[in-house]
Amino acid sequence: MIATPCSVPPQVIAIEGLCFAGKTTLARSLADRLNAWLGAEYADMITLPPFPPATAAAARARLSALLAAEAIRARRARAADTRLVIFDRSPLSIVGHEHAMWARGVPADPQAAASWFARAAAAGAILQPDAYLYLTVPGEAFRQRQRNRGQLPEHLIAPDVRSALSEFYTACFQAAGPGRVLSLDGTAPAGSLVGQAAAFATAILAGVPGMPVPWLADPRAGEIPTRAA
Repeated sequence: MIATPCSVPPQVIAIEGLCFAGKTTLARSLADRLNAWLGAEYADMITLPPFPPATAAAARARLSALLAAEAIRARRARAADTRLVIFDRSPLSIVGHEHAMWARGVPADPQAAASWFARAAAAGAILQPDAYLYLTVPGEAFRQRQRNRGQLPEHLIAPDVRSALSEFYTACFQAAGPGRVLSLDGTAPAGSLVGQAAAFATAILAGVPGMPVPWLADPRAGEIPTRAA
């Protein structure tokens, strides 16, 4: 059981987007600009269980490991005693990936992902983002970055996965409410991206009230999607 912390949590801005959108670069630059604590993405925190999981139970064990990593990130963020935290990815990535894998016929449990992380956020065991920066890049930019940076696992970059994740993000962000999501063109100059993101983060710090858990706010987000034919 993860203990519920007692301290007042910092405000959290999560950076989301598909692979090669520039999330980590923006996260590091924004944290430096605003003197915020930076929470690394999951693959940089823990050794992820093998993929694909062989069974539904293995898929849930993988989710349990990711939830534990999220709890570690929350404890470290609170210990940093900072007002603002930047997360490189958030539970939204995990829930969306489960949806995409389920649609492919890979063992996955999107309902468990949505409910586990929502309950943990409600209990204070993890930090629920107050707002999101969503980076997008056109297909050609994605392919060029892929050529420049090397191949990623197929389950992260396949066209059907990218399409499913894009649809999931759109549904969740529409449900998040006004002022909670800033979409950015990941091909824009770095200075422009950081400037826009910093202005958005400053507005959040000024006192935007809390928002619902976005992956549960939209009815489609908590449902098991139809598997791909």
